[in-house]
Amino acid sequence: MSNVFQLMNQVRNQGEWGVLKKRSVTPERRLQYQAEHRELVQALKRRDVHEARAVATEHLLRVQRNLLRP
Repeated sequence: MSNVFQLMNQVRNQGEWGVLKKRSVTPERRLQYQAEHRELVQALKRRDVHEARAVATEHLLRVQRNLLRP
């Protein structure tokens, strides 16, 4: 898990990330992302591996779509 966060932070520190994020994040999407993060935390608290994986996968796919096709 630690390695995943290190990789994410490396990507976030790149200039292109900021450009993509600025272009793709809207107030509505930010609220949706926050709700998805809360849903993931709840699944983790319940130790529901299958739900956590499904929520995380769906979230990452949504972020990918939004970043690459705003």
